[in-house]
Order: sequence, then structure tokens, then C-alpha cells
Amino acid sequence: MAEVQERIWESVENNRADLIELTQKLISHYSISGSEKEVQDYVAEFLTGLGFKLDIFEPDLSELIKRPTFYKTRDDYAGSPNVVGTLTGSGGGRSLILNGHIDVVPATREEWTDEIDSGKIEDGRIYGRGASDMKAGFAACIIAVKALQEAGLKLKGDIIVESVVEEETGGAGTQAAVLRGYTADAAIIAEPTDDRIFPITMGCSWGRVTVEGLSTHGSMRYQGVSAIDKAYIIIEAIKAYEAKQVAENPNPLYAHAQIPYCVNVGQIEAGNWPATVPGIAVLQVRMGIAPGIPVETARKNFEDAIREAADADPWMKDHQPVVEWFGPSWGGGGADVNDPIVQTLRKQYIDRKQKEPEIVGAPWPADAIFLAERNIPAINFGPGDNLWAHKADESVSIERLMDCAAIIAGTIAEWCGVED
Repeated sequence: MAEVQERIWESVENNRADLIELTQKLISHYSISGSEKEVQDYVAEFLTGLGFKLDIFEPDLSELIKRPTFYKTRDDYAGSPNVVGTLTGSGGGRSLILNGHIDVVPATREEWTDEIDSGKIEDGRIYGRGASDMKAGFAACIIAVKALQEAGLKLKGDIIVESVVEEETGGAGTQAAVLRGYTADAAIIAEPTDDRIFPITMGCSWGRVTVEGLSTHGSMRYQGVSAIDKAYIIIEAIKAYEAKQVAENPNPLYAHAQIPYCVNVGQIEAGNWPATVPGIAVLQVRMGIAPGIPVETARKNFEDAIREAADADPWMKDHQPVVEWFGPSWGGGGADVNDPIVQTLRKQYIDRKQKEPEIVGAPWPADAIFLAERNIPAINFGPGDNLWAHKADESVSIERLMDCAAIIAGTIAEWCGVED
């Protein structure tokens, strides 16, 4: 295998210019939600050139809304196609999905040094929206396959490349691919993992807590009940719930995180006049969920914590806060750390980098969740740094991009099996 690995690495290096150019081309298409077709046309053309059989389709809203994990942000997906390419192996090998989302989050031009879709190279880095999250990683997956072909290696197992839309707004693209029946023995998603391997991702759920008070004139606030004052009590209860969830769900893959499953109060709305005691306060919450905990269980535990805090307060005991759930809601998922695909990627990482990779849990939900629902071991590994994702002057290291392509190419060869 050592001789084959050297051939693969040499072929990846020979494709350095193509990998950089592909990354730049993908960045040059500013593909926010609803504007993905142009870049998907380019992806389709590129995959066709590598011999992939294509399936181009738009997510079916009528089917997606039947899924409990689906979060609707659009009335239809016209102009936002998935592109799925299948490269059929010679037989006898394991299959692999290479999944990448082609959509990016919006950018504000005024915050950027150069154009947001420039793809410029400076100091060994490629710049532009999506460079880190996750067009560079997706390009590495595609070029990894190209490098194997040019090394004269025929894959035994099937490769399925999924270029999906709408990950940033809830995962409609990957869920649509799952509904279409695409499956494999394992999957790699080149999200920005900062050169680490993420075998699992946490879940999350969005909710709001409405706290009731009693309005009156501000000059006699003692005759009213401030909903803001009561909201303070609820916020402290949310912090206590967060601490309890962390304590009750220890996971060695999250030992690196200061708070593994953050519960964030992201918005507060209260009051309508400085001289009036506020009668209503509304807290918008994003609740992280430990892997393995069902969404329904996490929600019930959260609601119990709010009720317990309210019962200890004379006013809120008779005026209970109302908890409502809305927006994105997913349980965690991925692969066991000892799963063969994790260990295969780990071995290739060690061979390439001459050191052990850091194997940790992802601090965010991602499309791996939807693949794990179909019992597909799905792991995140990519060259981007999450600290650069969604930020102005987003960029990715070219050398890390090259290493990623080499590691993924080696993983494909070992996982699927190859023959000359």
C-alpha cells in the first residue's frame, strides 16, 4: 500500500494548480440561498468531465415537510438544484459519500478588504466567501477523486459526490438526497474542522420563553411586576440547566470544550415605554443538545427547568412562563470513534502529517446528522478553520488544503479498494 500511497500523493501534488483553480471557481460564484444554480452548473460540468453519472434535482418541499428534522425557510426550491454524481466501482469494495454544501452565508461588502468572490491568493491563503466554509473542502474531495484516476487507480467501491444546497438554512439539500435514496457504507463531509476529525456533531433546538409581568406606571413600579426582573430569574435557570446538561452527559470527545452544549439566550424583547413597567418579556433561545439525547427529551428537560424556577417564585408560580419551540431542531449524530471509516481517515492522517489527529466532537450541528439517521457513519474533516467561517475576509490555507486532498484521496483508496 505504501507504493500506492506515494502514487496518490504525487498525483495530488500534480493537481495542485487544479485544486486551487477549482476552489477559486467555486468561490467566484456567490451562492447564497436561492442563488446556487450557476455554481451547481459548474460543479455538474466538472463532475461530468471525471466520468460521474449525474442526477440533478431540486428538493421536494412536499416530501421535506413530512420530516420532523426539516425547517422550512422557503416556499419552493426552484433554481436551487442538488447535483449528485455517482462513479460506479468495479465491484467488491465499500461505497463512500463525499458530501459538501455549495451554499454560503451572506456577506456585507463594506466589511471586506477585497471583493467577496475574488478568490485572491495572498500569503499562501485563498480568500473569498465560502473559502473556509466549505468550498475549499468540497474542492479537495473532488480533486481527490481526480488524483486517483490520474494515478491509474480504479476504485472497487462506488463514490457518490453530493453537492447540496441549503445547508446554512437547515439542511434541505442533504435531507432531499437522503429522501431520494442515496446511501453508502460511510460518508465524509469536508466542513471546516480546523484540521481535526469530527466523528460526531451535537444537536440543537430553537425556542422562546415568554415571561409574564404586570404593567403599571413607572413612577409606581412597586405596584406592578417587571417582566424583565422575572426574565433575569429565567435566564439564571437556563444557565443552571446548561450546567446540569453538561454534568449529566460527559463525553470525552467534548473534553476540549469549555461548555460542550451551550444554551444561548440570543434575543430579549421587553417593554414599550421607559415610563411603563414591562408586562411581557420574550427570550429567544438556541439550545445545544448532547449527542445521543433525543430532541424531545432535551426539550422536556428544558421545560422542567423553567417550570421549577417559576414554581420557586411567588409571582411566576401562578403566572407560568410559556415555552414554545420553533425553527431548526436536530438531534446529534455521526460515527463511533472506533468506526472503520474514522480509523481509516485517522491512519491516512498519521501517514501524511506524521502525527496523531485531534479527534473531537463538533461544536455545531451539520449535515452528518441526516446521514447518520440512515445509519451511514458520517464524519466531518476539512481544511477550513471554523474561526474564519461566516467572517469578513474568509480564507483557507493552501498547504492545509493540499494535505486535506491527499488524506481524503488516501482514505478513498483504502476504504473503497483500488486496482490498477
